[in-house]
Amino acid sequence: MSLDDKREEAAAIQRRIVQSPNAVYVAACPGAGKTRVLVERAQRILSDLSSRRGVAILTFSNAAVDEIEKRFGHDYPPFPSFLGTFDSFLWRFLIAPFGTDQGVAARLVPDLGDQLISPTMGRRGGKPMRAFPLRLFDRHTGRLRTDLLGDDRLLVAQVQNAAQYEGFASAVWRNRKQAGYLDYEDARSLAQARIEADAFRPILSALVARFAELIVDEAQDCNPSDLRVIQSLRERGLPVSVIGDSDQAIYGFRHGSAPELRRFAERFGEGDRHRMTGNFRSVSGVSGLASLFREPTPNDEIGALCAKEAEVDGGYVLSYRPYRNTVPASVGQKFIEILEAADLSPFDAPVLAHRENAARRAVGLRSIDRSRQKSFAVRLASNVAAYNAAERHWRTKVSAIDAVIGQLFEYLDLIDEDESFHQALVRHEVELSDYRGAVVDLIAEISPQEEEAEDPSAWLARVKAVFEARIDGGRSRLLNRPRENGISDLKSALIIRDNASCPVSTIHSVKGQQFAAVCVVIPPRNAEELVERLERGQIGEPERVLYVGLTRGQRIAALAVPEVISERLVAITRRLEITFILKKC
Repeated sequence: MSLDDKREEAAAIQRRIVQSPNAVYVAACPGAGKTRVLVERAQRILSDLSSRRGVAILTFSNAAVDEIEKRFGHDYPPFPSFLGTFDSFLWRFLIAPFGTDQGVAARLVPDLGDQLISPTMGRRGGKPMRAFPLRLFDRHTGRLRTDLLGDDRLLVAQVQNAAQYEGFASAVWRNRKQAGYLDYEDARSLAQARIEADAFRPILSALVARFAELIVDEAQDCNPSDLRVIQSLRERGLPVSVIGDSDQAIYGFRHGSAPELRRFAERFGEGDRHRMTGNFRSVSGVSGLASLFREPTPNDEIGALCAKEAEVDGGYVLSYRPYRNTVPASVGQKFIEILEAADLSPFDAPVLAHRENAARRAVGLRSIDRSRQKSFAVRLASNVAAYNAAERHWRTKVSAIDAVIGQLFEYLDLIDEDESFHQALVRHEVELSDYRGAVVDLIAEISPQEEEAEDPSAWLARVKAVFEARIDGGRSRLLNRPRENGISDLKSALIIRDNASCPVSTIHSVKGQQFAAVCVVIPPRNAEELVERLERGQIGEPERVLYVGLTRGQRIAALAVPEVISERLVAITRRLEITFILKKC
């Protein structure tokens, strides 16, 4: 089949999805055009409506909301349509208008589970006990959730007085609920209960009357409770279309499950299930290399629909020799050589990894040990660096701004010992937006100068002077020189990235985006286990994370692996008839 024929076949599948009169389930591979299809389906539904009904489009990140809004352009659907995150939809229509079941106003506190608790909090005298995040304790019973401790035996051993912690945690959860504080998990549970309650049938009828269809994008990010909410809405008469790709299910920490999503798809009739497999984004070499990390494709796979622009386009495996058991800077240097041969800018070619430090090492930056990052100064430097490095998306800048606002609350001692930052915002009756403009100016003023990158003491002294001049009161001692390990972390955070080098990021943070080229790094400590799973044909979340990273690339995707596994990886790719270019770093 020619490339033109494949494109026409893929376009025919898209048209069937757009025109289907029934709600649909769509499995769409990366680059298949699912966002465009989603927008065109919504526009078709709205154009067919003689009444003033709308369409609700839900996804799971603000970045995805922005991308959909951009695709609508000037044709953005007006009221009564809705575009937002899954959680914002539940909050707006099922939680906020009615308060909590305790009869108080509902207050969204996203970081409720991050609050640190200890039975000795607020007590004088006695031996202090270590504080642990509230999320480690069941929100209904207070019992310690050992499943969240994982293999951290040290942490398990430190929670020796579990009964004391559990009693205290149970009281904290109860008090927060009575005050109306809810996090997203609470909100989803409450929304689920209300959808199923007879008392809320009039509310659900109103939603059905307002929305002709609800479209859920990025469904692979759903956890079982999300899927139950979606199914309950369907059972209440609201048509729900679902679009996703189980091969991109990489949020195991949210208990997302690819098998659970596939089972959910079977709730749709066979004629209402569609598969978009044509990749319009990536050249065949990129999609071929990425296919190593996904479940075997079906017989009707259409494949890559993007033609190469240059001979150097395609998939690469970069074999490197670890330096002190970590990723060497030679990886980034080799990737830059490939970009130069393709006449591509490093700005549009990030180096990605599951953990940011592996990507940092690949471009010659120091690692930041976040497990030790308790120093206020180090955290501030990291947040300022994150703001200044957020070149591609404004929401990344907003996240960095909000983190600095949290530190200012800490500096001014506005967060009580027994509350989280967002709880403090609620208590003080203020919004993050109240401070963002002023904090942007502050970040500009304290951003490191080139000479300060190697002299953290000079940067600290300047920041301390700025804080004391601009902020009344405050705990200036927080900006004292950190200990020696903190100085190392501070140096790492203060490094100013060379414009000729590639940006670095985690794979999770670029999900849904696309770039001219990407380099995905596998660090030495993960390599042996990964190649063993591939040899056995096992595909799990670690492999899907790599799949998501590689499929961000349009023209070039490079996979950096330790030389100790490169021959075994080559053998696997030959068996699967995957072609790529092997280069040594």
